[in-house]
Amino acid sequence: DYGLVDADSHYYEPYDCFTRHIEQRFRDRAVHPVHPADGIGRPHQGDKRLRFSPNWPIDFAARPGALNDFYMGNGNLTSFTDANIDPKKYPEMIYKSARFKHMATPGVHSTIMLTTLAVAVEHDIRHDVPALYANIRAFNRWVEEDWGYGADGRMFGGGMVSLVDAEEAERETGRLISAGIRLVYMCPAPVYGRSPADPVYDRVWAQLEEAGIPVVFHIGDCDAVLCELFSVHWGDNPTPALHKMSAFQWYSCNGERAITDTLASLIFLRLFDRFLVFLSWRAARA
Repeated sequence: DYGLVDADSHYYEPYDCFTRHIEQRFRDRAVHPVHPADGIGRPHQGDKRLRFSPNWPIDFAARPGALNDFYMGNGNLTSFTDANIDPKKYPEMIYKSARFKHMATPGVHSTIMLTTLAVAVEHDIRHDVPALYANIRAFNRWVEEDWGYGADGRMFGGGMVSLVDAEEAERETGRLISAGIRLVYMCPAPVYGRSPADPVYDRVWAQLEEAGIPVVFHIGDCDAVLCELFSVHWGDNPTPALHKMSAFQWYSCNGERAITDTLASLIFLRLFDRFLVFLSWRAARA
């Protein structure tokens, strides 16, 4: 007998998940919340509002099933934006110790912990590459401190690796491996003119293969990337916030297209020919 393994679990980030560990020279370009009169934090970098993620998740979260009416043809996102819960009433979504206790109820032995907010910041701040990677480094250090990288064999916090800059990606991947990371997260989307399988990223993949670190792909601001690349040509707003995406954008840019196109690109650009041991490592442990 053994417990369940949850391969897709999330936490709601606190206000200081980027600012706590960011280097001093980037402090004024750290991702942080700004709270207007309604008390719900909006993600900002400096004084710039981040477009894609509408709210700081610790302040506002849609209730489970809130998208059902929309997917059934209701035609608006009222149920998504109005039918919400107060995340602060659910400490298991915010604190590791509370999550451990919560895992016992459904019999979950171990879990992969993924971000809710941080998956939606790369696209908005990609043009400020030094600050992008400073925020990623700071966030990864927060994950290590608050959730851990999996040394306990039960709760595996994923480290973020952005491929926006190949050298920075290689540097942060190496730092994460040295810190004991067990898995990393990447965005399932084209990298602004390149595939994740482009040989320019081979040194990143080589590090992961050598260390035996699996990659987790999870939807996030890949939706924003695909809206700009794809749905705009069908007449949609190319830069919608998540809660203002059209039904066609949810269909064409969210979920299935992002991951199937990414995996197809990895295959057709022969990533696994160059890193056959990496593919075999994954198969042997499946």
